[in-house]
Amino acid sequence: MGELRNIEEFNNLIITYQNGAPIRLKDVGWAEDAMEPIRTIARHNRIPAVGMGVIPRSGANVVEVARGVKAKLSEIRKTLPPGVDIHISNDMSTFIEKAIGGVTEDVFIGGLLAAVIMFIFLLSVRSTIITAVSIPTSLITSFGIMHLMGFTMNYMTMLALSMMVGVVCDDAIIVLENIYRHMEEGADPITAAKEGSSEIAFAAMAATFSIAAVFIPVAFMGGMIGRFFFQFGVTVAASVIASLVIALVLIPMLCSKFLKLESKHGRVYQFFDRSYERLESRYRKALVFCLRHRWLIILIVTGMFLVSIGMLTNLKREFVPKSDEGLFIIRLETPTGSTLPYTDEKLKKVEEMTLATPEADRVFMAIGIGARQEVNKGIVVVTLKDRKKRKRTQQQMMVDMRKQLRGVPGFKAYVEISLRLRPEEREEHGYSSISKAQRWRSLKRSPIRSWERWRRVRVWWMSVLTLS
Repeated sequence: MGELRNIEEFNNLIITYQNGAPIRLKDVGWAEDAMEPIRTIARHNRIPAVGMGVIPRSGANVVEVARGVKAKLSEIRKTLPPGVDIHISNDMSTFIEKAIGGVTEDVFIGGLLAAVIMFIFLLSVRSTIITAVSIPTSLITSFGIMHLMGFTMNYMTMLALSMMVGVVCDDAIIVLENIYRHMEEGADPITAAKEGSSEIAFAAMAATFSIAAVFIPVAFMGGMIGRFFFQFGVTVAASVIASLVIALVLIPMLCSKFLKLESKHGRVYQFFDRSYERLESRYRKALVFCLRHRWLIILIVTGMFLVSIGMLTNLKREFVPKSDEGLFIIRLETPTGSTLPYTDEKLKKVEEMTLATPEADRVFMAIGIGARQEVNKGIVVVTLKDRKKRKRTQQQMMVDMRKQLRGVPGFKAYVEISLRLRPEEREEHGYSSISKAQRWRSLKRSPIRSWERWRRVRVWWMSVLTLS
């Protein structure tokens, strides 16, 4: 095969034969040495850039992918020529890590609060420590089950663990109280541990499996909801079953070794004991009143039930609650046939508008992205400052941006969260984003496809900046 070295050789290139005569490129057209027409523009904080989006494959760990990309960028940055640098415009893994860190902190605080509440009611440091041990041991056991099931620390699994912090100690409290009762009746610690745990075992199993029976079916729900709640249901069931095993195995052993009868009590014990006696006295009076006025109580409870049904029917519905991810996207579309400079001029106005807001941290814009490279369509990815450093939420920023964009002529703009929406859905609402009802109907029509779109939309926009 030959090599074409100049434009003349390109024009003399034979492309076919007709009646034995060669047909050359110059017979049907020509080749010229020129620059390819520019159909894409990208900027990062007003600086010209080359943008690249990294999208994890379906099922990939978002945080791990982000860490790998950052490590590779650190290597690439060392080889860049002077005047060129790499900046990460947006990284969704940061939000995920902060969210998981926040839930983890909530689990830890919830465990401490549960221990404090147990001390207030048990009025014994030894009893509190013994029962509080069931919380971390149950959660650690749940981590092992999560690992075997291939789960990760995500919103749903951490939500399940945070919800079960106050539940996993229930069986332990029941077992400990029954063992303590046997010790008060004169049994030695080992005998009390054996008899106390065996007597309460069936009741503890019934309570535990009733909770597990509620959440296990959640793991087998179909469609998009089932994908969300599978790990949630399994984690809840695993944690309560682990708490049952710990209550029937670990707690009796700890009680036989460390639980002691206390003959003398301090002022704190006496204060709470008197408070409980007063509370019990008031409860008895209220119970007597309810038993003497049964029909009145039945009417009140029935009325509360009917009012609750009415409130339920008026509750608003949405697929997922709003969250402040510190990111929103502005999709801009100029009239068909618009030139690249015209679209760029409009996008510059949007850029300045977003950068003028004190909450904006980084702004990445691009025109002509995608395979079709449509020069009349552009996108602006606005990354906000940390939530603690700004006064307005992401949703408030989006509402304000929609109002500002309505007053700018010459293009259509759609302010959205990171969920991708179909063009026909955006067209229905003009300058505003899709309503919740519209989004929910679209998700119901194709749950699997919508789920994949939801998962794959986590994009990191990275800009290679050319500084001048």
